[in-house]
Amino acid sequence: MRFEIHAQGKETRYEVESFYRWMALDFKTSRQCHLTTENRSASTGDMGGAFDTVTAITDQLTALANLTIAYLTWRATRPQNARTAISARIETESASIELSGLSEQQVRTIVNELTQDSTENENGS
Repeated sequence: MRFEIHAQGKETRYEVESFYRWMALDFKTSRQCHLTTENRSASTGDMGGAFDTVTAITDQLTALANLTIAYLTWRATRPQNARTAISARIETESASIELSGLSEQQVRTIVNELTQDSTENENGS
């Protein structure tokens, strides 16, 4: 399962870097997920080191739900123009969901469904 956040433009790239630093410093996240970075908008002549995409890979629905809540919390601290220039997506075996543009309540509903699926899987349902 994947959680991905991507800056749509060089001017918001530092926002994605902020999210990455925050997640990398979180002990629980760093133990449950494999975090990677990528620069999808690199062009000829760009210096290395900058990135515009962060991907977290996990095999736990609960970890995916926790990442999504962390994204909501982080998103609430960002300026409005940065919120609209950043896309976020979660992918499971059965679905791919774009979180950008969804309200906090809509995202929380998705998280509740993920954690419900996780609990049912743990109980063998």
